Amino acid sequence: MNSFFSTAKGRRPSKFVGLETDKYKKAKILLKIANRFKKIGRKVSARTYASRALSNQPSLGRAYLLIASLYADSAQRWTG
Repeated sequence: MNSFFSTAKGRRPSKFVGLETDKYKKAKILLKIANRFKKIGRKVSARTYASRALSNQPSLGRAYLLIASLYADSAQRWTG
């Protein structure tokens, strides 16, 4: 399992996000969590955290790109 999640000792990663007050920093943290979920194959969770990042910072283009890549990966899986 990814070291980020193993250090959380079973706690939800979002618990750590609540400590940040700056919306841009919070969005970057949420995006980092989303990328780690994608890396371990948890695409639904990755999309959820990317969407939460966009809720905090709608101009965060990397979150849109991550969501797009998740959809593209899913489409490739079903079509080919």
